[in-house]
Amino acid sequence: MTNKLYATDAYLETCDARVTDVTALGIVLDRTVAYARGGGQPGDIGTLTTDGGVLDLTDTFTDRDTGSLIHQVAEGSIVPVIGEPVAVAIDAERRRRIMRTHTSLHALSGIVYTHFDAKVTGGNMGDDGTARMDSSSTTSARTSGRRSRVSSTTRWRPATTCMSCSCRAMRRWPTPT
Repeated sequence: MTNKLYATDAYLETCDARVTDVTALGIVLDRTVAYARGGGQPGDIGTLTTDGGVLDLTDTFTDRDTGSLIHQVAEGSIVPVIGEPVAVAIDAERRRRIMRTHTSLHALSGIVYTHFDAKVTGGNMGDDGTARMDSSSTTSARTSGRRSRVSSTTRWRPATTCMSCSCRAMRRWPTPT
């Protein structure tokens, strides 16, 4: 099982790790700062540095069959062997852009729910900071109202903070009305 260092510090950009498995899909490490894609959010890219050189990390994802966190490297790369140490480095600028987009989508989701009584049903984020959000109501009048509300809210620029809590604590939070 890979220790997901990003789960406790999303601003980590590098770490030392050791190869625990090599599969047809990619490389499994004992620890990583590379976030796996999922739920419409892209996985991290960057580099894996070994004694043999620098490998381009082209994607990070979870293997659906095994649950392993896979570090996919560029096709044709000479992959390290099990037990070999590697240095993981993510594209930090891209990660921060994706984090801002992710936070923005949460804010938008709250606006859509609170002001338009619509629920988010899906979405996707691009590498370039673009995003798409689907909701249960998309009439043109409602959509233009959302744009206006989002514009005024984003100009406000409220401070955001990161926090974590147990599922039990989360269930005690009041439901928005």
